[in-house]
Amino acid sequence: MAVYTKKGDKGKTSLYGEPRFRSKSDQRVIALGSIDELNSHLGFVSGNLTSRSGKYGRIITRIQRDIFEIASCLATPSGPDLIGAGNKPPFEIGLDRVRRLEKI
Repeated sequence: MAVYTKKGDKGKTSLYGEPRFRSKSDQRVIALGSIDELNSHLGFVSGNLTSRSGKYGRIITRIQRDIFEIASCLATPSGPDLIGAGNKPPFEIGLDRVRRLEKI
């Protein structure tokens, strides 16, 4: 089974809800790719732990949850026309979570 859109690449990509295409060298696209790569490495490590329910497995799971939300923040359109009437993004990462990640 083939998994592609047949639209061609041309060095551009789109993010959910955005009407325009972005360059793949766009900082937001690069950040999303880096976060995705980090998450895949953590998944590999987690998959090779002898006990995923042990201390390190729990830490990795918690980090991965935060990483998924961070990626959601980056991938969510911003601005009054894209977010809607409330002008508030659906995900927010608080400073307390950032500090916890830094501590880990």
